[in-house]
Amino acid sequence: MEYTELDDYSLPGGRLTTWEPQTAPQAWRDDPRRLSYIHAEHVRRAQSAGSEWYSQWIGTAFWIPGRLDREAMERTILAWYGRHEAFRTTVQEEATHPEDDVTRITVAPEAVTVAGRVVDTALSAEQARAYTAEYFNTTISPLRWPHCVLVTIEPDDGTDAFAVVFAADHTVMDDCHTENLSPPKTHWARPIDTAPFYAYAVRPGVTFTYIGLHTDDTAAVRFNNQPSDNLFVAGFIGQANLWPGTVESLADGHATAATLGSTVGARCFSPEVRPGKVVVMVRPERLSVAIERPDDTSAVQGTVTDLTFQGPVVRLSMRAADGHSVIAHLGPEDHLPGLRPGDRVWAHWPDDAACVLPDAPLPAVDDPDAVDE
Repeated sequence: MEYTELDDYSLPGGRLTTWEPQTAPQAWRDDPRRLSYIHAEHVRRAQSAGSEWYSQWIGTAFWIPGRLDREAMERTILAWYGRHEAFRTTVQEEATHPEDDVTRITVAPEAVTVAGRVVDTALSAEQARAYTAEYFNTTISPLRWPHCVLVTIEPDDGTDAFAVVFAADHTVMDDCHTENLSPPKTHWARPIDTAPFYAYAVRPGVTFTYIGLHTDDTAAVRFNNQPSDNLFVAGFIGQANLWPGTVESLADGHATAATLGSTVGARCFSPEVRPGKVVVMVRPERLSVAIERPDDTSAVQGTVTDLTFQGPVVRLSMRAADGHSVIAHLGPEDHLPGLRPGDRVWAHWPDDAACVLPDAPLPAVDDPDAVDE
């Protein structure tokens, strides 16, 4: 997995608020469950470093359309903490288990409150970024609670949206379950051998793969760079842009199609595709964005609805004029010119990045996440 420094993110200036969960000291309760190995080792490293310890955390940043509702933000954080026991877990160094030097303590959801503190109402973008980084670095520690804090930034330029940035100590773990969910969610595998049996609809996702099989455009697994005759894999499982389109011309495996108000080029692999209605597919990671329409490339225009920072990748969501969603995954090499929700941009891609598929029913335009494969 690859990470991007907070310095590389484009945060706005304006009114900055820190949101920090709190609880009374007497609310903590001894928890007999032992810490995970990773959690315990992280705590010991912090103990050894002493005053030299410098925070280690991961987080994300994203925009929420509309004005900040402080009461709604407080309720959301409380619900989030109430749902995840890891956020209500910390350690005590006065061990009660003879074999451990630190032990787990937890606090009940109803004992947690949230303090929202306005730091400044007119910070510059650079001041907001610097303060946020230092706040995370000096607040998050494996030796003290809370282990997850948030910052909101309300731009002072009239933008009808606000930025949320949060950071957490990712080594703090619960006992492999969440609360207030039905059916209970757990990491522990249980045998399915006793009736009655129930089925629940799920939509799985793949964050990343590590040391996977080597494949190619034919989906054949390659051994010593030679394709297998009988072993095939899916090289990628995830979200794709699927849009309704109309093929205008088709020749030699290449199609020209109308979609989302534009004429685009695409590859065609299926013999079932004919001039007329089709589905146009483009992977989010093949898209780039620009304020002006680029020359000599396929492009569609839309309005930015959301930007979510996912490690080194920015997931940009935009809405085309006909209501269809366009998703782009933009890496560090992509130029992202300070975009915010409401901006009009062009999503563009090389012709060989798109393909046309036989016509099929598509999800409703108000359900963009339903295009997961």
